[in-house]
Amino acid sequence: STSAVGSGASTETHENRTMLVAQRTTGTEPNTLLLASVKVPKQHVTRVTDVAKRWSDTSRENVFGSELKILCRVLHPGDVNRAEPFGATCVVTHTDEKELFLWDLEKQPFRKETGEGRIPSTPDAVLGGHRHRAPFALDVSKGSDVKEQLVASGDDGGEVLVWSVTQGTTTSALHEGKVDPLVRFTGAH
Repeated sequence: STSAVGSGASTETHENRTMLVAQRTTGTEPNTLLLASVKVPKQHVTRVTDVAKRWSDTSRENVFGSELKILCRVLHPGDVNRAEPFGATCVVTHTDEKELFLWDLEKQPFRKETGEGRIPSTPDAVLGGHRHRAPFALDVSKGSDVKEQLVASGDDGGEVLVWSVTQGTTTSALHEGKVDPLVRFTGAH
């Protein structure tokens, strides 16, 4: 941050943002889901010369330095095709398969890059019920409380499934494994 000279006021030039990154691998390494905090320049406050860094694909210098911090690393079972925020601390992910996964990123153990084997992390809940592959369609209602949110997903067979993860109970029900759909819509494709 920088200070305005003579004004006594502080002008912050950067702010912290949270981002979710899915890393696909070649199969010998596990796929990962990363929650990171990144320090970014504020719009209309920061000059380009204050934040510009020389970037090179061959550079060994850590370009991000302390501006990028990994908060959570999940070894994900399969490719992450879609990810949607769910409540304040959760994310729902979609693979090429029939299941969706719910992760509480505050409660997931931080997995190191190496040394812990290739066994995927355990999701807090598995949303099941698709009869066909469901590779991409995913959406989450944007309620202010996790009890108000629904998850919807479509599959290759033309079905759309809707889950209410809490099923009218507290969020502790998320940790009991598989969640069946609340509603199944069948249509032509």
